[in-house]
Amino acid sequence: MANLNDFINGLNDILFSQWTVYALLFTGVLFTIWSGFGQYRALTHGVAVIRGKYDDKNDPGAINHFQALSAALSATVGLGNIGGVAVAVALGGPGAVFWMWVIGLVGMALKMTEVTQSMIYRNTDDPENPHGGPMFVVKQGFKKWGLGPLGTIVGGIFVVTLIISA
Repeated sequence: MANLNDFINGLNDILFSQWTVYALLFTGVLFTIWSGFGQYRALTHGVAVIRGKYDDKNDPGAINHFQALSAALSATVGLGNIGGVAVAVALGGPGAVFWMWVIGLVGMALKMTEVTQSMIYRNTDDPENPHGGPMFVVKQGFKKWGLGPLGTIVGGIFVVTLIISA
């Protein structure tokens, strides 16, 4: 048990160091520029979709746009996001809110890219029951690039980390 504890502590030291913040910030800026500031340009379109402007009763599928957004947000915004802000402000002071906003502005590009990839690589064989998830999407994405075995490995890593974090 001590070996497992040492391994997890070593992983924590790597994953929760400053380089992780820099990597997320760099990737967010990269995706922001690569998408042409898409997270800001598409904001009004997103509001129109949520308000039902593009809803069509004849469209295939089990849920409408607003229901899909609600399901995605419920999986994204959890106790960690709510409690994390309180802990950050308590430990870091009011300056923590500023840095959360700065990271959030480019972090939106990460989420936009994640959702776009999920929509592209999901399984739509049954339009009434589309399915995906990170494990499936990564596997399909790598397979499309001719790197199927690597996608299986990365998908497996997602499964293991999901089980550990649950």
